[in-house]
Amino acid sequence: MRHTTRWDQIDIRGDYNETLNWSIVVLTMNRPASLRRLLNSLQEAEYDGDTVQLVIWIDYRDEEAHDETLRIVNTFHFRHGPRLIYERRESAGLARAWFDAWVPRRKDEHAIVIEDDSEVSRYFYRWLKQAWAAYGTYPGIGGMSLNRQTVRAIVTPGPNVPITNDYKPFLYKLVGTFAFAPHPVHWKSYVEWVRRSFYTMEPLVDGLRTTDWWLRINKNENIWEQWFIYYCYQHDLFVLYMPLPHRQALVVNYAEHGEHHPSKKAGGNRSVAAYEWSEYLQTFPKKLVHYDWDTSPMTCPKIPECRYWEKPPIKQD
Repeated sequence: MRHTTRWDQIDIRGDYNETLNWSIVVLTMNRPASLRRLLNSLQEAEYDGDTVQLVIWIDYRDEEAHDETLRIVNTFHFRHGPRLIYERRESAGLARAWFDAWVPRRKDEHAIVIEDDSEVSRYFYRWLKQAWAAYGTYPGIGGMSLNRQTVRAIVTPGPNVPITNDYKPFLYKLVGTFAFAPHPVHWKSYVEWVRRSFYTMEPLVDGLRTTDWWLRINKNENIWEQWFIYYCYQHDLFVLYMPLPHRQALVVNYAEHGEHHPSKKAGGNRSVAAYEWSEYLQTFPKKLVHYDWDTSPMTCPKIPECRYWEKPPIKQD
């Protein structure tokens, strides 16, 4: 049995523009107010004269919320490029929504996938475009997460303190799940693999809290990130993050009730959208620091040839 998409159950409005290098892909279901907030922030972002394609995937669950979502989407005019809408007539679940969201047709094509309970900084696209220009050929990058890094992948003693890395871009093994810009080559390979493997295996990585979550929840329909974690683990890939002071982030997620946060008590936000084009956002070091599952720094003398990373030696007093 394979993961499949019922295209006969999807209404498509608009055409995919293959000449554009950038797409912003929005995933939405049953949160019309959240979607309106996200679309408004995308409208006000700085695109520096670029034409970008807005792709909106609408999943189906509740008829009343679905109708309101359609009304918002149909009346929204994106000033920065063409709009493409995929409306599902049956529920697909969050995992399939991510797997279907975007498949690159060219190596120089880019996208960012954003869940609807998010809000972007007006500088998110400017930074993302410059980051890909700086690190597009950097070895071992599986993609870029624009939300704050807050989760430590393994449970260790002490508080769970986010990586700051002197507020410079860094590479971490764990993907951020709410606003992710995949590497086009790796993402194409990943989607092809996951569609073959979705019902034939479990993407377990020993020792990770995300594996514990997977085993406890055991819902293929809602957890896409464990598949990407496993894929990156198998291919020695890392995810790029951009830390900022004062809890700023290029994309803020409000953790609202929905597929990603099924608890009715979900909600809240500990970040703010980056409010200035600061010096931090204009700094792209030639050499990136890598961080392990436990958020400790790693070293590797020859990055392109290095497959097995090792922690730096412990300094002796």
